Amino acid sequence: MSGGYFNHVDYTVGDFADSLRRAIAKIRKKEEYYDFYSDDFLNEIIIAHNMARELKLRLHRIDWVLSGDDGEDNYFKRLPNEMADIEFDNPANDDKWLRDDDD
Repeated sequence: MSGGYFNHVDYTVGDFADSLRRAIAKIRKKEEYYDFYSDDFLNEIIIAHNMARELKLRLHRIDWVLSGDDGEDNYFKRLPNEMADIEFDNPANDDKWLRDDDD
């Protein structure tokens, strides 16, 4: 059963990454309550966001192997391609993240 080994915690990590990404956009746009953070602190949030994105993917793939839905061979074959598709922080997408926050 996919997702069963870690009780879908990978989705929780993904939600956490999304929350960080929205905060990053708000800090860059100097939105109210987000207008006083330093660039150094913003960089720390960006690092945490990017790490959470990678962790979500790795947890998901590991879950599939440990749940018996996939094998190690597929893990190592699929991981590099899926890592290349991760949406790490990109300032050009800030407006999209702010719009998504309004929904």
